[in-house]
Amino acid sequence: MTIAGLVMAGGRSTRYGRQKLFELHENEALWMKSVRALQKANIHDIYVLTNYNLNDHFLAHDVHVLIDQSPHAGPMHALHGAMSALHEDFEWFQVLAGDLPTVTPQLLIELRNHLQANEDYDCLLPINNGKFQPLHGLYHRDCLRALQHQSSKDASMRTLIERVNTRTIDFSHKHDFMNINYEHDWKGVRR
Repeated sequence: MTIAGLVMAGGRSTRYGRQKLFELHENEALWMKSVRALQKANIHDIYVLTNYNLNDHFLAHDVHVLIDQSPHAGPMHALHGAMSALHEDFEWFQVLAGDLPTVTPQLLIELRNHLQANEDYDCLLPINNGKFQPLHGLYHRDCLRALQHQSSKDASMRTLIERVNTRTIDFSHKHDFMNINYEHDWKGVRR
C-alpha cells in the first residue's frame, strides 16, 4: 500500500485577516504541523498543494509542491488536481489541512491501521462530534473517477464522500481536529 501525504495550503485566509499558514505555533509555521504529523506517521512522500502566490514559501522545505490549477476553488478541486497528477504513483492519499495546530501522528497511524484491516472502501473518513472531517481523510485513487464526474458547480467534499464507498470512524475523543479560521481560534492553544 502506497500513501502520499497531501497538505492543503492554498487558501486565502480571508476570515483570519492575513495568511494564517505562516503564523508561528511552537516555533514553526502552522502548516508545518501537518507536515510533521505526516512524517512522524511514516508518510514520507508529502506534497503541499498551494497556489502560485504562496509557492515560494514552501520551496525551501523538504516537501514536494503542487500548484493548484484552480486556485481558491476549494479542497475538492485541489484534491482532484493532486490525484490527477499522482494517481499512478500512489494508491492512497492522506489529506490534511494546513491549519491544524493540534494534529498528531497517532491519529494518522490509527486511520492507517483501520485501512490495513479492511481496504474495501474508497474513503476512510474520521467523524468528530458528529461532523465529517474530510480534511483528515484517506482517499483511494479510485476516487479520481468520482472527482472527474463531479461538476464544478458542486465543489463540495461532502458530495464526493457521498458518491464513493466511504467508511467513517468516530474520533469524538480526539483534539486533532481543531483548525484555525479566526485569530480568536488560538484561544486555548499553547503558542
